[in-house]
Amino acid sequence: MFSGQATFAMYVPDIREALAFYTDKLGFREIDDQSESEFPYATAALPDASWRFVFVKPDLHGEELRERFQAEIGFAPHFLLTTDDLNAEVKRLADKGVEVTSYPKLDANGMIQAHFKDHLGNEITLIATESLF
Repeated sequence: MFSGQATFAMYVPDIREALAFYTDKLGFREIDDQSESEFPYATAALPDASWRFVFVKPDLHGEELRERFQAEIGFAPHFLLTTDDLNAEVKRLADKGVEVTSYPKLDANGMIQAHFKDHLGNEITLIATESLF
């Protein structure tokens, strides 16, 4: 049986830049910053989340895989976050200089959602919690 904990790798060219964006702009909390260690990485998560991102460089697994992971920068992962107040959260993000790519709207599946991009161009979907139930 799986536990409720999860870690997702996000390949980034600059670990500290990614950590700063996700903590300063999106409100994630820093868990660990080992960006200057022999095995460089940093982890961050939303305050009450049971999952976290680990930010690593594309060459982490050696030069033979660097090109594959380099190609993911700005295109992966696509993930969704939820909020109880979609309009307020979109305003908060926009006020912090985050690029909002679509403002709250009702989609064909009945979900109210907006979209924004992180500092590398990864698309993030923000969904109103009440539209999930």
